[in-house]
Amino acid sequence: MPDLASLATFIAAVAGIVVIFITLRQVRLAQEARYDSCRPLLYPSERPTLAQSTTGETVSGLSAAGPRLMLLNAGSGVATNVRGAIYGPKPSEPGLPAPEHHYLRLELPLPDKESVPVVGAPGGWILPGDTSVVGRGADRPTLYAPPRPTPGSQQYEAAPTVVWRLTLTYQDIFRRYHASVFDLTDQLVWRCVGFFPGIPKDIEELDRERRVQTTPRPATTEELMSYPQQ
Repeated sequence: MPDLASLATFIAAVAGIVVIFITLRQVRLAQEARYDSCRPLLYPSERPTLAQSTTGETVSGLSAAGPRLMLLNAGSGVATNVRGAIYGPKPSEPGLPAPEHHYLRLELPLPDKESVPVVGAPGGWILPGDTSVVGRGADRPTLYAPPRPTPGSQQYEAAPTVVWRLTLTYQDIFRRYHASVFDLTDQLVWRCVGFFPGIPKDIEELDRERRVQTTPRPATTEELMSYPQQ
């Protein structure tokens, strides 16, 4: 049989480990509560108004000059580095051209409980519409709006058509990234897709990485020397 001293030492060690785990959990919960107390929460608070282009051209039912939105920070912390992307529906068949898209940038911080008007501009980001700012999850939303329902289908008869998807990314004071995703229907009504805290990267960082990947780099000296001589 083990002596009492060894048994007491073992019990004390186990108790110490348990106390450490409990303390770490309490610290983590306190840190998360602190983060949540300063978390911004952005969403479009009004129907968009449509900036008129000089030609009257429209894209997916909205003016090609860019929609004008009112963004509200309904959270409890300031939002910084607000970036946005507006994409149309995903093409229904492979090979069809991708829909036009717009980008949003808000350079000034947006305090909590404050709103600000922003205007989308065509282009901007070079991200494919299948990109998602949400790191994990099978149902994570892409930049594309949902495909248009097939005429005559049950979904076509039951729900309004989504013409745009708005994806917003922004940072809190702890430099953590968050995202808000909303769909705009053909009745100019916003529908919430979801709020996503703690995303790994914002739209601008994903776009920067995409540009690096797609920009041809100069050949190195070794590569030049390896080319066959004419």
